[in-house]
Amino acid sequence: DDVIFYIYKFDTPTQTYAYVGKTSEKKYICKDLKATESCYYTVCAYNEKTRKQGFCTTPVLVYPLPAAVTNLKVDANQTKSIQLSWNPVQTAYTDINLKAATTYRYKVRAYSFENTNCGAFSAEVRTTTTPATPALTVKGGDERVRLTWKAVSGASGYYVYCYNGASYQLLARIKGKSTVKYIHTGLTNGTTYSYQIASFRIINSVDVVGTPTAAKAATTLRIGHSSLKATLFR
Repeated sequence: DDVIFYIYKFDTPTQTYAYVGKTSEKKYICKDLKATESCYYTVCAYNEKTRKQGFCTTPVLVYPLPAAVTNLKVDANQTKSIQLSWNPVQTAYTDINLKAATTYRYKVRAYSFENTNCGAFSAEVRTTTTPATPALTVKGGDERVRLTWKAVSGASGYYVYCYNGASYQLLARIKGKSTVKYIHTGLTNGTTYSYQIASFRIINSVDVVGTPTAAKAATTLRIGHSSLKATLFR
């Protein structure tokens, strides 16, 4: 009962151990350490009755748990990869070799000094890789163009884009992966129109859109009594 314990912390500037506190218990909380700081501590037993101090223990390296990861978010979704970033350190990570149109869940936690010294997990994020790019075919008709493509596995639907002379603008959002045709009507005959489509997958009520197809163009032409009739459509 007469024994107390003196706690010493290694002071780097002076290269000596400095007294930081005492306790009658066989435990001590090292306070005021920074998240990235490590330091050595040693303990000596002291008998208050005899006023004698024992030898100090072998120093032990002490370090705190790292701060919890926050603001885990998805920066980019691709067909075979997902890019993540988080705080407190601005860190990015890309998970590769994934399956297209597949849902993945992620958590992140930091570690410091050794891989068993881990902080708290971040909140979970749930996201998806984008569906594959469809194979698009376009064909001109009388004041219209027909677009067809093959169904994409895992897709929730498709975006249809049309070039307006400056950029590709969304023409239609088609829900359902089995709908593989779209007819653009009300066009001017003898005019060339250019199109792209992209498949999308819904995750957390948000459309995650894949890479659009290469542009495909078709020219509208009125159907007449000629050899062209068999190659056009109404």
